[in-house]
Amino acid sequence: KNSKFFIYGGLIISVDKLVEFDTSITHIRENYGFLKTDDLKFETHSRPKGVTIENFIKAKEELIQQCILLGCKFIVYVVLHQIIKNAKT
Repeated sequence: KNSKFFIYGGLIISVDKLVEFDTSITHIRENYGFLKTDDLKFETHSRPKGVTIENFIKAKEELIQQCILLGCKFIVYVVLHQIIKNAKT
């Protein structure tokens, strides 16, 4: 309700890097105390109760580093809510 922007993003990764990326995510999750059912998102409010703030930050940092090493590209769309709310679909 109070947000000024709608933000939507995605990740582009080469198909030949997917297995390595998946393995990296699994190791990061295990190393920092994420359960198999826990979400690993970047929003602070999504931190699982069993993961400390320090481990949550380290996991995200390590994930970003892994994305850089694998040549991932991030795409993000940012649109003002004032524009979207008047758009006709």
